[in-house]
Amino acid sequence: SGPPPDIRLKTKRGTENTANASIDINQPLYTGGKLGIALELAKIYSEISKLGLKVTWEELRLALVRIFYGALLTEEYMAVSNEAITQAERHYRQAQNLFDQGMVSEYDLIRANVAVANLRPQVLEAETARDMAYKGLLHMIGMDIDSEVELTGNLEITPENLLDYDAAVKAAMSNRDEFTQLGLQAEMYEGQYKIEKHSTLWPNVILNMKYETMAQADDMNISKYEFLGGFGGSLIVQIPLFDGFASKHKAETALINKRSVYRQRELLERGVKIQVFEAQGNYRKATERLKAARETLSQATRGSEIAEVRYKEGVGTQLELLDSELQVNNSKVNVLQAQYDLRVAEATFRRAMGSGVGSD
Repeated sequence: SGPPPDIRLKTKRGTENTANASIDINQPLYTGGKLGIALELAKIYSEISKLGLKVTWEELRLALVRIFYGALLTEEYMAVSNEAITQAERHYRQAQNLFDQGMVSEYDLIRANVAVANLRPQVLEAETARDMAYKGLLHMIGMDIDSEVELTGNLEITPENLLDYDAAVKAAMSNRDEFTQLGLQAEMYEGQYKIEKHSTLWPNVILNMKYETMAQADDMNISKYEFLGGFGGSLIVQIPLFDGFASKHKAETALINKRSVYRQRELLERGVKIQVFEAQGNYRKATERLKAARETLSQATRGSEIAEVRYKEGVGTQLELLDSELQVNNSKVNVLQAQYDLRVAEATFRRAMGSGVGSD
């Protein structure tokens, strides 16, 4: 007998190609309150950032007050120096005329010339200080330091009656943005604590919607495929039972951070009280210095006028005249410095109270 016949059965269970597509949408319906808290935390964080920007801006404005009025101070100081050397040169010419007439000695002429020579370095120093102050100001406001600018304003200021210490501290506690920041930070950590506490044993309810379509064919002509599709949906309830104590530890960390915010507030309150006390003291001292400097300038000016009349009449000496002029110049410089100190003290006091540095 021969070999058995070779019988083979071929079957085909599917097509060569399958194409499918689906859209799956999950919409949380309830998350244990975590989603709502998270949205509130986002708003709080945004507000904290805005307040931080305000605090930085106020500090920048205070620095600008110092450097702006510092530039004005050097400008005024240069004007006083130029006025002093102009006056010294005038007195030298006057001494030269009197010497030619035989009314003063050569010693007086030499002293007048030396007075002019001694003032020239002072004028140069004033010009250099002025240029450096201007370049520093331009650098701070982001301009080319070689730009030509003209400042408007002056150092003139009228002292005001300040709030007493207790009222100033109360205003600072109410107005300072730093306290508002810390309050919002405490709220943020409280929100984080609630989120972590709701991360276990609190149910999450999710609505699932799904659409799926599919087609099969032996060829690759997708445009002729017959797609079959359908919608489906489900309601999913998830209850986290255990996460390795991760949520518990995060909740504890949030509480620790919240307590640290209260500690920061205590330190800030102490620091603000010191700032108010120091700024108030500096303002009062600057006010007294300005008052004394103005009185001294008035007396020095009157004394210089008398000395000049006495010198012209041949009664006074040139030494007396030069000394009186020196006193006038020193008094002018003291007035300018006191005005600058009072300007800065006023801005610092306003900053300490949180009422704004000012808009001058």
